Amino acid sequence: MATSNALTDELAAVIFDLDGVLIDSEPIHAEAKRRVFAERGIEVPERVYDAFKGQTDEQVLRHVAEHYGSDARVEDLIAEKREAFWDLLGDRRVPMEGAKGFVQAAAAHYPVALCTSASPATRELAFDPLGWNEHFSASVTAADVEHPKPDPEPYQLTAERLGVPPAHCLVVEDSLSGVRSACAAGGRVAALTTSMERDELEAAGAHVVVETRRKTREGRRSPLRLEPTPENRHDHARHA
Repeated sequence: MATSNALTDELAAVIFDLDGVLIDSEPIHAEAKRRVFAERGIEVPERVYDAFKGQTDEQVLRHVAEHYGSDARVEDLIAEKREAFWDLLGDRRVPMEGAKGFVQAAAAHYPVALCTSASPATRELAFDPLGWNEHFSASVTAADVEHPKPDPEPYQLTAERLGVPPAHCLVVEDSLSGVRSACAAGGRVAALTTSMERDELEAAGAHVVVETRRKTREGRRSPLRLEPTPENRHDHARHA
C-alpha cells in the first residue's frame, strides 16, 4: 500500500467516481434494479448487485437476465431501471459526507474530472442539481466509452480530456470495477469503503483505502493531502 505522500507526489489532476463517492446513490440504483426484476417475479441475491457495483446498467441487467431466467430485452430493462431510479431518486440527492469539501479542496489546486458508469441523463439528474459543475474541467459517462469499467478505457479517456497522464492522476473510487479500471489505466487510486470492504479494495489494487463514516464509528478523516508540493506545482502548471 502506498503512503499518502507517495500517492500525491507529482500529482497533476484528481478524478472522482460519482455513485458512492460524491453522491449516496448506490442504494437507490440497487433498489431500482430490484424493482425491475421483482415485477417479473425474479428475486436476485444482493451479492449479485454487489459484484456489479461501479459497472453500467447494461452489464448488470444483461447478466441477471441471462442467469435468472428473464427473456426481456436488455434495452427494455435499462429503460425500466432508469425510470425506476428517477422515480426513487426524487429529492434524495444526498452528497456523501465530506464530498463537497473534498471536491473544493481538490479543485483549488488541480483540474478535477468526473468518471462515471452512469448514463448522461442519470448524471444530469443526480449530479447537476448539486451545483458542483463549476469545479469540474471534464467528465466521462457510459455513453463516451465502448468498453466500460473495469476496462481502463474510462479513466484513460478522462485523463486524456484533462490533458494529464494517468500516472499523475489521483482517482477516488469505491467499487471493485472502478478500482480495477483506474489501476489498469495507470492511475493512483484512493478507494473509499462506502460499498466494499478494505481487503476487497486492496486486493483489487487500491493504493490507499480510506475508511468512510459509513464503515467506522471513529469517523476517521481521509489521510490524503491535496495541497501541491513545490515540485508538483510546476507540473500542475504545465498541464492546467
